[in-house]
Amino acid sequence: MKKIFYIVFSGAIVLLSVVFLCYCPVINKYIPESENWKVANCEKIADDIEYQREILHYTDDILKPLISAKNRCNRTKAMYGLEHAALVLNIVPGFFCAILGILRYFDVGKIFEKITGIIGLATGIIQLIITLIYTIYSGYIFTNDVIMSSGNPGFPLIYKLNEEGAFAEWDGEKYKCLYYDKNDDNALFAKYNELGQKQYNYDKEKEFPKDDSEFDNCRSRTGNNSTSKSYPYPSYCSTSGFIISSQLSYKNNNGKKCKYLFYDQSYGFDYKYKYNSWVTTLVISNLIMFCSIGLSIFGYLLFISDNGGYIKIQNDNMNFML
Repeated sequence: MKKIFYIVFSGAIVLLSVVFLCYCPVINKYIPESENWKVANCEKIADDIEYQREILHYTDDILKPLISAKNRCNRTKAMYGLEHAALVLNIVPGFFCAILGILRYFDVGKIFEKITGIIGLATGIIQLIITLIYTIYSGYIFTNDVIMSSGNPGFPLIYKLNEEGAFAEWDGEKYKCLYYDKNDDNALFAKYNELGQKQYNYDKEKEFPKDDSEFDNCRSRTGNNSTSKSYPYPSYCSTSGFIISSQLSYKNNNGKKCKYLFYDQSYGFDYKYKYNSWVTTLVISNLIMFCSIGLSIFGYLLFISDNGGYIKIQNDNMNFML
C-alpha cells in the first residue's frame, strides 16, 4: 500500500504540474507587465530612495510612492523566478519519483527501497517549500497589486469601477469619486483579483447601450465614441476625490441629473480568462502542496519499512551464510 500511494502522489504532482504549466500567469504572459519582471532593476529604485533620504533629506511620507514601487519590484521579480523554479522542481523530481515508485512496485531494484524512500521524502519537502513560497507571493500580488501596463516603468492600466461601471456618484452637492483614497495612489485602479467582475468584461448592454439609457447619457466617451458632452474621466478623481466642474451636476438627454458617471471602455472576455487562469494556478499550487506532503510521508514510510531495503537484504545474506 505504501508503494501505491508513493506512486499516486508523485504521479499526481507531475500531472498537476502540467496543468500548472498551461495556466500559470507569468509563463503564459497573462500579466501585461510580467515580461519586464525578470530584468527589473530593483536595486536602482532602492539606491534612488537612499539618495533622496540622505542627500535631499526627504521623509518616508514623501518617498512613499517610490518605496511602494521598490516593494512591488522585489515581489514581482521574486514571483517570476519562483514560478519557473516551482514548475521545474515539481515536474522533473516528481517524474523521477514516479519511475522509482513503479520500479519498487514491481520489486525491481529492491536493494534501493530505502534510497527511494529518502528521495521521495526529500523531494516532497523541497516541492512543498518552493510551492508554498510561490503561492504566497502569487496570492499576495493577485489580491493586493493593481494591473499595470507592459511599459518600463509601467503605469496603472484599468480604472476601478462599481458593478454598474461607474466611477463617481452624485452626493447631493457634487460628484464624489467612489474609490478615491488620499493615502493610496493606486486606489482608483483595479487589482488583479477584480478582473473577473462583470464591469471589466464584455457586457452587451454597455457595448450597445440604448440611446435613452442612463449609461449612454452619463458616460465619458472613449475611442470613436465622440460626443459634444463634456463628461469627465476617472483620472479627474486623482486631485481631491471629487469631480471639479463649474456645473453643479451633469445631466442626461432627458434633463435629469446623472446619479452616476460612467467610464465607457470596450472589453472582451480577456480579463475574465486571465482571472480564471490565475485562480486555477493558485488552486493547483495548493493541490501540489498536498501531494508533496503525501509524497514525503510515504517516502518516509518506505525508508523505515521493515520488509525490504539494503539492511534487510544484508541480514538475510548473513543468516544464509551462517
